[in-house]
Amino acid sequence: FRVADILVARRAEDRWELFVTHHYFTGECILFRLSSTILFGRRPLSMSPSWRTIWDAEPCRPAAARAGHQAGGKMLTDGPDDLLIVVGDHDWMADGVAISQRPDSHFGKLVRVDVESGDAEIVATGLRNPQGLARDMDGNLWATEHGPQGGDELNLLEPGGNYGWNHASYGVEYGSRINVRDKRKLGRHGDFERPAFAWVPSIATTSVTVNDERWFPLWKDDLLVGSLQGAIFRVRRDGTDIQYVERMPVDVRVRDVAQMPDGRMALLGNDNGIHFLSRSYRYCDEQSINEENVYSADCDEMADMVDASLASGVSQAIRGLSPRPKDPAEIPPSRPSR
Repeated sequence: FRVADILVARRAEDRWELFVTHHYFTGECILFRLSSTILFGRRPLSMSPSWRTIWDAEPCRPAAARAGHQAGGKMLTDGPDDLLIVVGDHDWMADGVAISQRPDSHFGKLVRVDVESGDAEIVATGLRNPQGLARDMDGNLWATEHGPQGGDELNLLEPGGNYGWNHASYGVEYGSRINVRDKRKLGRHGDFERPAFAWVPSIATTSVTVNDERWFPLWKDDLLVGSLQGAIFRVRRDGTDIQYVERMPVDVRVRDVAQMPDGRMALLGNDNGIHFLSRSYRYCDEQSINEENVYSADCDEMADMVDASLASGVSQAIRGLSPRPKDPAEIPPSRPSR
């Protein structure tokens, strides 16, 4: 029950392996599990009726009201035989110690799993509720994470890194203004890894993806972070240094962000619909135009610039699955910006 993420890997011309991170109830406890099955043929695809259990996170979480809370579960391929999985801490204190800090547990960790043998190794530690995982063009791993009340994070995950939960956070306990473990350490990470960026107050982060410029050239290598507030946050970076973050409102609470094979940026909304970011925006005189290289500015503040809510490819109303947007080569030249 409760699927956390799905990932498809091509195995042959007409054969794919479908990986799923999910929970499994044993009757006494709740496992966080990686399973797979086979897809084959051509559209419509057929699915094998059998599933293979690849790996179970250790230990098994005792069944309780919040046993599946803060699950994480996002996956990323790491070569042909390995998957990287960010596993949430499942809101679990075990024997008075946060499970994310225990070396004998996979919870609250970045884990590498060999999909053939099921062997797993812990890569990074101290995560709370990681919602997104992406690799940039330089091989850097970026993860978005729900903090507690306040303090959502964008983390640069590195082997051996400890990201501090639950000893260090920019957020506080829900319903209070008290730091998670030690009020003297609020915003002070000490020996723990600091986030690359933090949103205070929080934005309810979801997934993160890296734009490769085919549809939005000005956003080359930018990170796009989804938010349940109904926004996309564009993160401009120089290598691993964050330069600025731009909030772009959209019409749905964004559950997932992914780049399509043709370069379009797709959003999964809380309406269960798939939407695409549009390159259409308008001048302040209301004339609509298509343009690939645009930058946000607010007409109310700068009357000779484009409208922030429609610039940078975000349309006033996000479009659905049809009609398919034109290929960039098909879009006629636009009039120059005033």
